[in-house]
Amino acid sequence: MLSLSVQVVMRKILAKLLVYLLVGSTLLNQVKAQSGPFEMPKSITQSDYLQGVVMFKLKESIAKSAGGEGLEGKKFEKFAKMHAINSVDQAFPRTLSKSKSVKSGVNLSLIYKLKLSEGESIKNVINDLYKSGLVEYAEPYYLPKLMYSPNDIDLGLQTSMISSSILMGWDENKGDTNIVIGISDTGIDLDHVDLVDNIKCNYADPIDSIDNDLDGYVDNYYGWDLGEDDNDPSSDGINWHHGVKVTGAAGAMADNTIGIAGTGFKCKIMPLKMSDASGVLNKGYESIVYGAEHGCDVINCSWGSTSYSLVAQDIVNYAVIDNDVVIVAAAGNNNDTIVLYPAGYDNVLCVTGVDDTVGVKKDNSNWGIYVDVAIQADNLRTTTNNDGYSTTGGTSMASPLVAGIAGIVRAQFPAMTALQVMAQIKATTDVLDTIPGNQPYLNGLGTGRVNLYKALTDSVTPGIELTNEQFDDNNDNSYVAGDTIDISAIFVNLLFPTTNLKVSIACSSPYVEIIDTNITLGVIATLDSVNNTSDPFRIKVLPGVPTSETVIIDVVYEDGSYLKKEYITLLLNQDFVNLEVNDISASLFGNARIGFSDWVTFNGLGFNYQGNPLLYTGGLMLGSASDKVVDNVRYSFSQLQNDHFAVVQSATEIDPPAVSDIDVIGKFNDNNGGANTMNLQVVQRGYAWNDVGHENYIILEYEIKNNGVDLTDLYGGLFIDWDVVNAVQNKIEYNSGLKLGITYDFSETLFAGIKLLTSDTATHYAIDVIAGGGGGIDITDGVNEAEKYILLSTDRPDGGVAGSGNDVLDVMSTGPIELLAGDSVKIAFALIGGDDKASVETGAVNAQGMYNAVVSPTHNGIASNSSQITSIVPNPADQYVAILVRAESDNTFGMQIVNSNGQVVKEIQTWDTNARLHRYQVDVSDLVSGIYFCRVTSRNLISVEKIIISH
Repeated sequence: MLSLSVQVVMRKILAKLLVYLLVGSTLLNQVKAQSGPFEMPKSITQSDYLQGVVMFKLKESIAKSAGGEGLEGKKFEKFAKMHAINSVDQAFPRTLSKSKSVKSGVNLSLIYKLKLSEGESIKNVINDLYKSGLVEYAEPYYLPKLMYSPNDIDLGLQTSMISSSILMGWDENKGDTNIVIGISDTGIDLDHVDLVDNIKCNYADPIDSIDNDLDGYVDNYYGWDLGEDDNDPSSDGINWHHGVKVTGAAGAMADNTIGIAGTGFKCKIMPLKMSDASGVLNKGYESIVYGAEHGCDVINCSWGSTSYSLVAQDIVNYAVIDNDVVIVAAAGNNNDTIVLYPAGYDNVLCVTGVDDTVGVKKDNSNWGIYVDVAIQADNLRTTTNNDGYSTTGGTSMASPLVAGIAGIVRAQFPAMTALQVMAQIKATTDVLDTIPGNQPYLNGLGTGRVNLYKALTDSVTPGIELTNEQFDDNNDNSYVAGDTIDISAIFVNLLFPTTNLKVSIACSSPYVEIIDTNITLGVIATLDSVNNTSDPFRIKVLPGVPTSETVIIDVVYEDGSYLKKEYITLLLNQDFVNLEVNDISASLFGNARIGFSDWVTFNGLGFNYQGNPLLYTGGLMLGSASDKVVDNVRYSFSQLQNDHFAVVQSATEIDPPAVSDIDVIGKFNDNNGGANTMNLQVVQRGYAWNDVGHENYIILEYEIKNNGVDLTDLYGGLFIDWDVVNAVQNKIEYNSGLKLGITYDFSETLFAGIKLLTSDTATHYAIDVIAGGGGGIDITDGVNEAEKYILLSTDRPDGGVAGSGNDVLDVMSTGPIELLAGDSVKIAFALIGGDDKASVETGAVNAQGMYNAVVSPTHNGIASNSSQITSIVPNPADQYVAILVRAESDNTFGMQIVNSNGQVVKEIQTWDTNARLHRYQVDVSDLVSGIYFCRVTSRNLISVEKIIISH
């Protein structure tokens, strides 16, 4: 039975998973880059990934390091000792890709599959891989699902041949036996009378138990069974012979007097079986690699998953860009805008379905701005096992219809690349948006219904694709109400030349006003590109825009009869800033949360030291009594966080920064606190430096103003749930001299700290997150306001002291503070990461010095033009620096040189004159090399500028 502390950690994970399951689908429901602690994606269940398997991509620099760092080095050895690993092998040992591609940048030889012993946590393993610094990315092995939608109506014989002008198209081109369509699916009926003669046979490797063509696959004459790693890609029937049906739609033999005809006519088919003996689709993307490396011109994927995979996007890019393969994929049968993959990946032709009559979206087909084209997905006649036929439907059957069409387009235009073929199919469709029944799905059915005849005969229509979109508000690029945003992009023409291309934008969002909507790009030759940097689109963000509001902007192309629409998304009023200038990467939110926005989306970077995630959740708490505590941190493991703080000003980066290398400011109040509200308004600031000695911490400062009644016992503190390496083996120690709480893992490989920077009155409470609280407050059943006030106002120095530690949580605060009505007070903290206790302590000392010397005096007056340092030259300096100061009207001021610990190392004598500008030459030859600050103090103001001394 699991220990209670482990159960608590599991409850954390399960709470997230529960919310994921309840939240449902959104248009863009995956993040495409891993940062911060790994968490399972939304709406995922255990059937959606392969148990006990982790995929990771080794960093190229690690693989090529002279010291053989890689999987034989000490870093991986250290990781391996922490987990029960059965095996770690290259995911694509037989791939032809042995180095990084110049075109796509993909190197499949760096991708590995790690198999774990039973009971090992995939989440922990992935996070430990990130902490090792060895991997570019790591993720579960996501399993796709088939998109077959059973249909028992046995009528209709290939009516799609009419609706998509396939018969007319065949008059122009019937394909070519040299064009190969790969069917990534559950296998084929190898001797089906209507399929057998269309299978692409590998005559270089006949069935004789010898690898005659030396490609690493023995007797891969009929394709390959990737799922069971053998040469028999026959359907096993577990998945309704799904692969046999899909194969017939694209590749049934045409003009043979029997059965049906696949849309590919003369094109050959290659079986790429990707299911194992139990029917699990365990080799979907491996089958794409095989097909790409064994001559496929087109690959069909009538399967998908809601989970975005970095491995999969790499594989798609490798197939399409490096191997010139058209990948066609089904949009899915959820009757939703949910994005399924591979259909939703870049460089994939995504197919949805319409009915067999007028072209209305099929009742269960997905739609959305990621869809490229549509085709009939109802009453489709195809092959089934044992020489049979059936009538079926769904996007699983729609997708191979388009795959066959893509094969014929490739035969018609042999010089076209895969990307151009996809563009040609998209550019020549029949419009569906004008059909009354499609009004609920406007802009969600791609460019329209595929028309093979048009695709083969059109030699004038352009194919414009928008790439590299850029947004610029000439400020901080946080896009808040009142901002004017310039939008520019690169426009690539994949097809035939334009004559006078005009581009316009539109947006239906009530939070956006289009100011400059049209540009003219004129003539763009085939495979040429232009940009609109000199003539950007312009929009204005309107008042009332919600926090983190995503808007969709329509981009419309017009050139004579050519009309096409694309879409770009823009995040408005983003309420967090990423601080990423030194060894710490962290996110600061406008509502006082630290690291992540919430337990549902996990927006944000978390808090990481040198790429190692250290934080689970965190935020500010303020309290003046047991029934007067406000915060946006958790109050229950199942009910998530409070939401007492209302954002007044979103967290924004100040550009240029005035204090550090990245300055952040935001404002919030406690208006959402209900009965707990104290009428407090808080200005929060964040700072980070990249200077030597200051690279392992960030500073957070909160300026609290009391707009209510007098408060005599106010406490303010940070509530930080560190998860350092193994969350259930953490310890906390308190250094009272430094006002520093240090959390570290039992193996003492990583350390995290919270330091109070203001006031001598520090309160520190270390929480043991175990039943009974280990002698402290038990928060395993939730933590209410009365308990939070105890955490803020009571000392408990250490946590996790018994045995090998346990899950812990740290609260660092200050108080009691007397804050009268109308008054303000500042409290500040440093969050620190390190490799050992000493580095965290050093970071704490340096943070205190930086706060005293630069941050604290700065916000007592640096933001004024009345008295300031005009210039310091040279900088860096060796012997002397010349400091030019603009004085206040009374011409009196003081000047000091202070070190990074806030200690005054030089007092500079100043004088009174009527001059407004004063120049001082200061000898710095006696100062050791390092970072210093020139501090000028006038009557009301203080100015600070950095000086670097380098001898």
